Amino acid sequence: MTDVLRLGDVEVKVHPAAELFPMMSDPELEELAADIAKNELQQPIVYVRDELLDGRNRIAAIARIRDERRREEITKEVQEGKKSIVYPFLADSYGYVVSANLHRRHLTVKQKREVIAKVLKADPDRSDRSIGKLTKVDHKTVAAVRAEQEDVGTIPHVATRTDTKGRHQPAKKGGPSFRSRLEAMRAGTQRCGELPHAEPAPATNSAPNAVPPPASEPVGIAIAPADRSEER
Repeated sequence: MTDVLRLGDVEVKVHPAAELFPMMSDPELEELAADIAKNELQQPIVYVRDELLDGRNRIAAIARIRDERRREEITKEVQEGKKSIVYPFLADSYGYVVSANLHRRHLTVKQKREVIAKVLKADPDRSDRSIGKLTKVDHKTVAAVRAEQEDVGTIPHVATRTDTKGRHQPAKKGGPSFRSRLEAMRAGTQRCGELPHAEPAPATNSAPNAVPPPASEPVGIAIAPADRSEER
């Protein structure tokens, strides 16, 4: 269920992805309100259809502007869309929010892990490397957060995950070794009669380094000398 934020008299629905990052503290919102009143909005409010995707803190800060006239001027500009961007569709709303906020928010390690957990909850099929690239952390950190969330049942175990190129890959890589696959292929081929089984070597009682006996000499044949008496 999406939260509702008020801008003047208008209720603004908040996209779930907008809640990836924590709201500013009261002192930070007061400081932002003073800056907006003086310098106007420097970053537009972003919507997907009729849901607020990026700009919760800015809208909250506008309501804190002390000068009523100035507050109404800026509120009217936002309501009329002069300081807003409206997308009819976004393929990756969570990726957009992380990309837009990560560089301008100083998050603690705990807050980053909370962001990772929220991304995992929204899209558990996303690979650890993909989320790590998105949130600017090592994929091993994402894997650790994933394991924690799986243990408590916050996210399901998935068989495949979507990598950084949008391809579906097995969640756990691995399998039989090349040697075991080769042996299985050989056994299957032998069962089909396509490859003869190796015959065992004949048994011998000879010592390992024994010299084989010499081959027997051929039997000689005596040939009588020719009679050459007639040649004389």
